[in-house]
Amino acid sequence: MKIANNTSHEVAQMAAVQQLLIRLEGELKATGLWNTVVPSAEALASDTPFCIDTLRFSDWLQFVFLVKMQYILDNKLTLPQSMAISPMAEEAFNTEPKPTQDLLLLLIKFDSLFTD
Repeated sequence: MKIANNTSHEVAQMAAVQQLLIRLEGELKATGLWNTVVPSAEALASDTPFCIDTLRFSDWLQFVFLVKMQYILDNKLTLPQSMAISPMAEEAFNTEPKPTQDLLLLLIKFDSLFTD
């Protein structure tokens, strides 16, 4: 990853991402999907997209996605050029017994920030 140029567009995008990260964390907690137990290093090291072979999708959001996105923001690195998390969220949340519509809407907003 390289350090962002910090154009006005990138600064605005970083601010929007930060707000969505805060809202995503809050929604994971509100729905009871926030996990207080950190997955093992092996589970987090999965090479499978979304660590689907070792983590629940909500755990991937919490322990991989939120952490990596916050790292990018904190270090002023270049944000991803594109993102498509919501299709996986739709699939994963389809079998979730808890209400996840608001989580899905937040992830759709994330995706939309990274499309032209």
